Amino acid sequence: MRILKKLPARMRIRKLGLSNLDLRILTRLSQSPAHLSALLPLAGEKSLELISITIGQHFSKTLKGLAQRDLILPSGEGYRLTAHGKEVLRRIPPAYRRIREPTSAFASAATIILYLAAGLAALILFFISESGELLAASIMFLNYILSFLITWKGLNSPREKLTAKAIACMSLVSGIGLAAIGVESLFAPFIVRQLLYITLTIILLCGLGIAFAYLARIQLMLGQKYASFSSVALSESARHYAWLCFGAVLFCLCSYLSLHFVVSFFMIACGFSLLIRSGRMIESALKCSSVRLAFIRWFEQLSRHSRELFFQIWLEKLLGERPLTKDEIVSIYTYHFVKQKTPYFDKVMLDLSRDAWFITNLDTLLGYLLFDKRIRIIDDRFVRA
Repeated sequence: MRILKKLPARMRIRKLGLSNLDLRILTRLSQSPAHLSALLPLAGEKSLELISITIGQHFSKTLKGLAQRDLILPSGEGYRLTAHGKEVLRRIPPAYRRIREPTSAFASAATIILYLAAGLAALILFFISESGELLAASIMFLNYILSFLITWKGLNSPREKLTAKAIACMSLVSGIGLAAIGVESLFAPFIVRQLLYITLTIILLCGLGIAFAYLARIQLMLGQKYASFSSVALSESARHYAWLCFGAVLFCLCSYLSLHFVVSFFMIACGFSLLIRSGRMIESALKCSSVRLAFIRWFEQLSRHSRELFFQIWLEKLLGERPLTKDEIVSIYTYHFVKQKTPYFDKVMLDLSRDAWFITNLDTLLGYLLFDKRIRIIDDRFVRA
């Protein structure tokens, strides 16, 4: 009930285009006029992740934007609300003026819980219903999250080599086993005729698909807020597994219509994807001089598909801070991604500049942002729209 009461206020806030910081400033100025020095603590150093400007510069830019929208007005007593600003603030109930945003800690915990719960729930229902797509989905979920957990526990410890072998063997055995079961099911298919089991399978997979889609949205929000590569990569993975769940629903319906070979091919495809993941781990271990470097290279390969989306987000955030020329963008990129490593999680630092992908594709990335009208060009400089 409380959530339903908050929805109109949140929709109104989004429609007005106000950020959490904007609301804090307007709420403070509704009490009394204030100078910049009195307002600056509202920014909160931990709540901002800036790329090329200071908190003070960002705060001044925010105040300027509010003034341009006729929400606040500088005066001798400092900044104060305009009549329009008071009217806007009146439309938002005081209890809902602070937007609660998800934190990285919450997203990390939700990610681990969701993947483990999804894998176990799908596996348990498979033993009840003998639905082949549930077996494939459960193995995919569990293999993904267990690889991360094993890496997190084993890295920077005497068990690094054992950790790498465990991940490679787990993916290899899971891949071979799943592909073999898929091939066998072409001749002895998993037949589910009871409508109850079909219904339970569809409900579970649809629920998991929605949950993964919501997790992808949360991770993407964090990626946009903090320009975080790990959040963007996890968002892309969650989105991939959401589509896997919705695809499995279609395969379940095909199985009910006696098109059992479709489920078999789905299981074989999932098995081959695990074999590819295992092969990348083995390849990284053979090419790198240390186990730690092998892990880093492995994570770089796993998250390579996320680079385009991440750099679009990073460029949009960068150009939202200040207008820049292409050369200035390259200079800032060099400092952040060539001279420094990018954290994937606290024990893994990735090198996103390894193959100069960003430099090669910068024109394409800027073209995408211009086409989507997320940035524009003013006086030979790119600026966020």
